Amino acid sequence: MSLKQKLDRRSNQLRSASFNSFGQFIQDFWIFFDNEPILSEIGKNLQAKFPYISTWVRVFFEARQEIKSDSEEKTVAVAYEILRKVASYASTNELRPALMASIYPTEFSINDYRNQPEIDKNYLDTFKERYLETFCLYIEEQLEENEMATKTESDLKDQSNSTVIQNYGQIGSVQTGNHNLANINQNIGQNFSEILELLANLKREFQSLPDGDREEAIDIVDDFEKEIVKNTPNKSKIRGFLSATKEFAVKTGTELAASTLAKLLESQMGIKG
Repeated sequence: MSLKQKLDRRSNQLRSASFNSFGQFIQDFWIFFDNEPILSEIGKNLQAKFPYISTWVRVFFEARQEIKSDSEEKTVAVAYEILRKVASYASTNELRPALMASIYPTEFSINDYRNQPEIDKNYLDTFKERYLETFCLYIEEQLEENEMATKTESDLKDQSNSTVIQNYGQIGSVQTGNHNLANINQNIGQNFSEILELLANLKREFQSLPDGDREEAIDIVDDFEKEIVKNTPNKSKIRGFLSATKEFAVKTGTELAASTLAKLLESQMGIKG
């Protein structure tokens, strides 16, 4: 069973859990999560990017001070920390007050006990929608990107182990995806299509950036592609394009693709970014 299948099974278990079973399931979820190196690393990366997230969540719970999220990734980091905090409360049989605190402000009255089972269900449903779905979707996307990067690295190994050596002259032209390019630099070797594919994927992801950033990011990728297919590409320019591409990749959550691109450039052209 793949890691994604294991994660899906536990995520769906939490999504469908009742109030009475949710506490145990969420504790089991974090045991699983922390023992899977890939998942654990994703959590550590969120904490590294937002080092004050535990303080923000503590203040949110204790002082009712709302956390302002100015990015999708910060929203995910908040969800990550709150899910962990609720799991710690659940271990002490304090799930109900933890859920009430986590969905503040809420339309449910803390003193309304006329139909407690229904109120508990409302607390839990709101909590799942606000935090569980946000976090699970993010983790699923990260795993998909990781699989893509792993596949690319595997392809690189297959190509490097190939015993077929062909002595081409200058390649006349190559068509890859939306690219129809001529006079391709032989230094890039067999992995030229992977480099172009990664740049094309990043360009598509950069469409989600705000207007100002989006135009700049796409222009940089376009210039990146033009420079890299020259007979004598300027390595200094390529390093600059790679650096800028990495910055925009952070904003779109595509760091793995940018990292894979950097590895290809280093292995094929000796360009360290």
